[in-house]
Amino acid sequence: MNGLSPRTRTIALAAALFLLNLGLNRYLYLPGEGVYRESIEDGYASMARFFSQHPNPFGWYPLQYEGLPAHMWYLPAVPYAGALAMKALPTFEQVHVYRMLIATAALLGPVSFFFFVLYFTRSRVWAFLSAIAYSLFSVSYLLYRVVDNDRGLTALPWRLQAMVKYAEGPHNAALLLLPLALVACWRAAVGRRFREILLAAALMALIPLTNWIGAFALALCCLMMLLTGLGAAAHTGFLGRRIVYAGILAYLLAAFWLTPGFIYTTLFNWPADTAYKASGAKQTVAALLIAGPLALRFLFHRLAPRQHYYCFAGLCVYVFGVTVSGYYWFQAGAIPESWRYGPELELFFSAFLFETSRLLWRRGSRAAQAIAAALPAIFLYAAWPQVHEFITKANRVLRPLAPEQTVEYQVTQAIAEQHPQGRVYVSGGTRFRFNAYQDLPQLGGTFESGLRNRVPLDVIYFVRRHESRPVETRAADSILVLRAAGVEYVGIHGPGSTEYYRDFTDPEVFEGKLERVYAEGDDRVYRLPFTGWAHLVLPEELPREIPKGKNAGEAGAYVAAMDDPGRPKLDVRWDGDSRIEIRGRIAPGYRVALRVSYDEGWRAAQDGAPVDVMRDAMGQIVIPARPSVESTIALQYGPDPEQAAGTAVSLAALALALWFARREWLRWRHAG
Repeated sequence: MNGLSPRTRTIALAAALFLLNLGLNRYLYLPGEGVYRESIEDGYASMARFFSQHPNPFGWYPLQYEGLPAHMWYLPAVPYAGALAMKALPTFEQVHVYRMLIATAALLGPVSFFFFVLYFTRSRVWAFLSAIAYSLFSVSYLLYRVVDNDRGLTALPWRLQAMVKYAEGPHNAALLLLPLALVACWRAAVGRRFREILLAAALMALIPLTNWIGAFALALCCLMMLLTGLGAAAHTGFLGRRIVYAGILAYLLAAFWLTPGFIYTTLFNWPADTAYKASGAKQTVAALLIAGPLALRFLFHRLAPRQHYYCFAGLCVYVFGVTVSGYYWFQAGAIPESWRYGPELELFFSAFLFETSRLLWRRGSRAAQAIAAALPAIFLYAAWPQVHEFITKANRVLRPLAPEQTVEYQVTQAIAEQHPQGRVYVSGGTRFRFNAYQDLPQLGGTFESGLRNRVPLDVIYFVRRHESRPVETRAADSILVLRAAGVEYVGIHGPGSTEYYRDFTDPEVFEGKLERVYAEGDDRVYRLPFTGWAHLVLPEELPREIPKGKNAGEAGAYVAAMDDPGRPKLDVRWDGDSRIEIRGRIAPGYRVALRVSYDEGWRAAQDGAPVDVMRDAMGQIVIPARPSVESTIALQYGPDPEQAAGTAVSLAALALALWFARREWLRWRHAG
């Protein structure tokens, strides 16, 4: 390689890293279902599948949780990238396309880490060694017994284990971008050109548009970079305010999706979905996260004032180490889902370990070089059992399953063969996979952090757990509540099923009470009466409270109204994903109840004239329609004012930023 140019050598090493990771993880590119059935990978694939068919970010997503705005469903980068990949590879099975996309992002992670270390150290050798260690070894297996016990079939590097076993694909995509964003932030801080701020802002915007964990990790890293830069201006020209400017511009560029309402909803749903509660131990860990970096920065300033990269890596190791260790060692996660920052800890651990060795090696003394060689050698020796297991077993034991072999797919197909007109309620992991294969609406889904209407979650939990209800009324209560939610088919996995979760407290609850249309082993599908999506109801027949627990009877009058043969029937037709037409006779005194989640973006017109769209206690749409012998009510979903304003802000920020960049380039060209 000595005869090659420096750039060629760098590219060759980067390519070698990717090919090494590809060879060790080639099972990721095989078709089929993942062997770990607790994974929610198909939930992500279902998003990409939907957006490949309905790419409008201002539209409505009708297939889960009684519907929700498409932009509230999840962050857009991975689903839309998956949608593009599915369009580009139409002959491939769509779950397979998603897995190949996310696998490529994960396997490129060590490559971006290589460039990160190379930028700060200017050493291809040490950057390559750091990236090799990051590719193969995981310090988490050595530090945390829970992680070591979670190896499953083989011990993959933890970032890959989290992806393969728990579907942390978007997190790995954010890990790919994080080192590049940090290099761009440092360049922005030590540079003086606007284009450096623009590049940093673009990468900083892309990460929160990819994954929330990655966004929080980026925020912590930027804080540590600002702390590292204190007092460093004399040596580096570091101006922290330029990172702040890049951060502000990043938000403006991402405001089209990250509206205040979206952020607010996610931040308040996240603790509820993860059962996060504040405690004294968590507050102690939070205090350590604040005080520790300040103390470490002071030590670096006194002992190694010019080692800014070493300081930054050390601060990040501390922050992510305390975050993850607080959870695993003391059950005190300072932030929700603290355990998920393990991959960030491993990234910066590798950077810090090899930077320690590099600095010792540069001292030149035999003792220093011996220590420099010993530090990574000791770690690699301790971690060798897991890497040997990874190298020898991964491609053999993690080969995907044929979908037809899985119980989730079989139940999904059995329901689809019934040609449902209403919703489906499937339990366990089937709900994660259902919409990856079928465009049928289900009561549940995969991602709940963006929900404005959380009543479907209440219904799901009540039917699954039957809280506060005696055994003799469980079936009747559940049927009543499910019918109010528009459910026509229920799929249940009993204790003898091969499905992973099997989360029904009483899987026999509907046996003998509902028509069973499918049974295979301990997996069953039942049919409920379904009379349509919209009905005429009197105001007093609408539930006054959420029908769950002791209030399950609140749905009684509502369901009775649906079954009343004396009332005019309403025909409902979906026109695409965001438009609904309701046709029929509107009797005086009645309202139209539509079993679709209410949102401020819905607009309705009755025979061309605007009509109000209201919300009932179940979070569903109610329309106070005017009496008419024959009427057509058209509902159209469009962006709410906040999303429209956010999009305008993003477009304006992008146009202005490009104008500034072009003006700067013209000045530079003229001066040259």
